[in-house]
Amino acid sequence: DLVLASPILFRAPGCKAGKGWGLYVHTDAGRWLPATALIGAEGTCEVAAPGTYALLRDTAAPLIAAPVTRTLALPRRIEGMFPVTDEGASLTWSGVRVTWGDGIQRFVMFDPDEDAGVVDLTPWAGKSLEGVFFAVDRAGNRSAALRFRLAVPARPK
Repeated sequence: DLVLASPILFRAPGCKAGKGWGLYVHTDAGRWLPATALIGAEGTCEVAAPGTYALLRDTAAPLIAAPVTRTLALPRRIEGMFPVTDEGASLTWSGVRVTWGDGIQRFVMFDPDEDAGVVDLTPWAGKSLEGVFFAVDRAGNRSAALRFRLAVPARPK
């Protein structure tokens, strides 16, 4: 590991912005995580913390799984849980979307305890809901669209 007295500017002139290149740091758990934002248009990024770094290119799409529902007593509501994982550039939660059968796209809030996106399904209590779920990571990799059907439980009392 290198101890840095001040931030350093990392230059990677051959790495083009928008192609998934980024600077990653090796963690104690043995994983590579994004150390900074992706390489910018000038082929540069800045790091300030000591560590073991590598220039990596993320070409893997996020992994999504079939959604499930959960009912909460307080507050009384029904939630749809949309599991998403990404091993590369990491997710931008604004890139995780659900489109219902009505064609309206909805953002998904992130629940870090569940490692999943969450959507309030209370307005659809007691109904069947169809839709499409997908995720896009910060490198621009898009998951395959997952078509789903959920039987939304009745509203909690």
